[in-house]
Amino acid sequence: MLDATAEKKFHTLKKRLDALHYSQPFTPDSANLVERLFNDLIKITEAFQALKKNNDEISQTATRAESALRPLQVENTRLSKENNALHYEIIQVKESFEKLESQSRNIQRSLEGDKNDLKFVLQQKDLNYRKLEDDVRKNRFFVLLNFL
Repeated sequence: MLDATAEKKFHTLKKRLDALHYSQPFTPDSANLVERLFNDLIKITEAFQALKKNNDEISQTATRAESALRPLQVENTRLSKENNALHYEIIQVKESFEKLESQSRNIQRSLEGDKNDLKFVLQQKDLNYRKLEDDVRKNRFFVLLNFL
């Protein structure tokens, strides 16, 4: 037989189970086990609801983060394309500069050769000029000697 407290506990448990549509019969002897299982069920349900709420909050946070990330992804794509275009332009400018630099070196070498040729021509002219001056002096001397 059950005492009054156990009887009251049994009926309270039975009402709680009925409220949750668990109307299967059980004996007062199994009331302790059923109560422990019921309390575990309540704890698990509460934990599940807390986890579900936490999951919903995380999902909302993730959705907001993805929304904030989309413009950055678009900007990153645009910047990548712009960077690639600028890199290509730098390569073209560099190649153009190298070509101009090579042409300038070739022109410089050619001008150095022309300068050396002109120096040689100038030296030859100076030699010819001195030779002609010597010839003129000699001829003047002979002319003066012939007139005297």
